[in-house]
Amino acid sequence: MTVTALMVFILVSQICMFGYLLYSFNDIERESRKRMADLRAHIDAVCNDLRETRESMVRESTEDAPARKRAAG
Repeated sequence: MTVTALMVFILVSQICMFGYLLYSFNDIERESRKRMADLRAHIDAVCNDLRETRESMVRESTEDAPARKRAAG
């Protein structure tokens, strides 16, 4: 194998490795963004559930307040 052929082979293999690494890192980045979006959606759902629970508890306590006043009075 001549030096020129060896250099061409090294150059082509380096380009292929660079392309593979670039593709794999983009794939990892894509998966990371998807996991982050899923986490944000989960956190939003939990916060909404907590807010609804809190509002329903406040609503129940304000509805029960006149009955408690009658029972105490």
